[in-house]
Amino acid sequence: HLLDEVPNYLQDVKRVDYKRVRLFKNRYLRKAYQVFLKDKELKKEYRTFVKGTFWLKKYARFMALNKANEGLPWVDWNDEDQNIKGSNEGLEAEIDYIQFLQYIFVKQFNLLKIHAHQKGISIMGDLPLYVGDDSADVYEYRKCFQLDDKFYPKFVSGASPDYFSKDGQLWGHPLYDWDYLKKTRYNFWIKRLKWNNEIFDILRIVQKNPVFGKTLMCGGMLDEKRMEILYEILYAIDREEFTDTRNDIFQYGSLIGKKDLLARQIFLCLLILLDEQEQMIRK
Repeated sequence: HLLDEVPNYLQDVKRVDYKRVRLFKNRYLRKAYQVFLKDKELKKEYRTFVKGTFWLKKYARFMALNKANEGLPWVDWNDEDQNIKGSNEGLEAEIDYIQFLQYIFVKQFNLLKIHAHQKGISIMGDLPLYVGDDSADVYEYRKCFQLDDKFYPKFVSGASPDYFSKDGQLWGHPLYDWDYLKKTRYNFWIKRLKWNNEIFDILRIVQKNPVFGKTLMCGGMLDEKRMEILYEILYAIDREEFTDTRNDIFQYGSLIGKKDLLARQIFLCLLILLDEQEQMIRK
């Protein structure tokens, strides 16, 4: 334990004031961080954790820059801060603190996961296909998305009119640049899937609204064989070895499923996404 005791926070309130909660928690997390800095064993474990994550340093720098820019969207930052290869000068302490928070969270989450497994419970996580425009994902991997020269989305996600909304829905997420993803062997997607499969026992890939939309359940780890199958599937999408009819889409997915059920599920999810992106672009 890094702190002996933390007082309860307004347990009787009926509505949550998230800003006040964040300020309350941050005060004690900062104290815990100062204790952590003096613990050699924890720092050794922390360094191992940092090395094992592909996203942490990028995320921490983005969040430190976000704080330095008082929460402004990254498209409104100055040129130096918008540069993903820019300097970390003056940000080092905040970056280290943010990485510490993620380390503590994953450490505690893993303990929870072990306890759940002992009770025969599996942990399921959600992975949305879309990401927000003002996110570390788009900031760091901006070439993976269809952005203009000022980094604003050229096209955004949404849904056609249906029984939930007669006018359709505008979600606003930037759409992927599948040509660039292909050139990079879909590295962005593969890293996301690998990391999430390390954390969760079951990964739910959310293709639409997580409450009302389609979801696909993907259980098991993405080993090298499965990643190769996934790459083949994504490459097949670019070769357009399918038609626009829903039956043919699912039939093609069934053929892939003979190789690997998990790969088939991911394929169907990505294929539907690609189909909807193209429909929106045509409109």
